[in-house]
Amino acid sequence: MRAGSSVRGIVRGLAIEDEGVVRLENIVINLDPSGVYTTCDGGGEFGFYNLTPGLYQASLDKATLPQDYVLVSAPQLTVDLTQPGAPPALVFQIEKHVRQLPVRKVFEGQSP
Repeated sequence: MRAGSSVRGIVRGLAIEDEGVVRLENIVINLDPSGVYTTCDGGGEFGFYNLTPGLYQASLDKATLPQDYVLVSAPQLTVDLTQPGAPPALVFQIEKHVRQLPVRKVFEGQSP
């Protein structure tokens, strides 16, 4: 295989309080037009190997993100394997968004 026949990347943005608790291994990354997919490792890294030269679109499957996390970067990233050399690493950025429930006043007492 020629140099540059792989696509590598990472999913970043795990909240500090979730490190070691929330798992990134279930996040799915799709690569089109090849139709293949992979999952991240424990550190959020992923890779596709032995690819033929061409243009590829990597996309993160938002349905596989950990609970309370959303994708804040572009949902689809393009990589060009027609150029010499290794392509830059792809970065998908996620962020924790915990839904805040509205405060409901149940009892309001009169002060004496």
